[in-house]
Amino acid sequence: MNDPFRRGNPLDLPVRPSTSANFDWLAHRRNLFDLRLPETISAKNTGILTMPIRERVALTWSWHEHFLESELSLEGRIEVRGRITPAQDCVHLELFVTNRSPTDWNDTEAVVCIRLIAAPDFADRKRNRTYWWTRGSWTRLEPGFPKISLGSQTDRGFIAVESESREYVVGTGWKEVWQICGNDMPHNICIHTDPWLGSIPSGGHARSRGMIVFMKGSREEALDRYLESSFLWGEEQ
Repeated sequence: MNDPFRRGNPLDLPVRPSTSANFDWLAHRRNLFDLRLPETISAKNTGILTMPIRERVALTWSWHEHFLESELSLEGRIEVRGRITPAQDCVHLELFVTNRSPTDWNDTEAVVCIRLIAAPDFADRKRNRTYWWTRGSWTRLEPGFPKISLGSQTDRGFIAVESESREYVVGTGWKEVWQICGNDMPHNICIHTDPWLGSIPSGGHARSRGMIVFMKGSREEALDRYLESSFLWGEEQ
């Protein structure tokens, strides 16, 4: 390697505060999960609206009584809040986006990344224990960085990784999902179900709700937890 200390992505800031939330969960070993909520937000008619690791304005973090919240405010562009609320066997996720630009956004999409590289019980490098679900059936995630587009944002989508011992499972899903994917590059093993935000007019707002399930059990049990969630499918909160 000619330049072993070359930066991984020259567009990312060389030094930056954390843009992620970390979950310290114990299965058989200490597992540190890294959540980027969001990794990016984009719209079909504008392209990328924000990627926090490339912004010179940092996320601000605050603990409230029952939840952790991050905020990114870019004047004349966008305001983003991510909310993380611990619950039984899971955490509830909320993403709030406000269009501060003069342009209406069409087909707004978020990318939310859960990185598993520091979670040795779940870092499935060969993709033998990673499955995605939609429309009533499971499919093993292929190696590489496959991206599965859902036919409709009303389709429910979920992705799960079983632990090395097959005793525990981590999985994630959102109320509206436009894409399921996962990266098995050695430095960045991750899973995604990416939330759909729809069209957001100038000055308008959007909200999406999701969850991460972490529990002792199978991927089918984690899926049931997602499908039976009153937080996602109950009356509007």
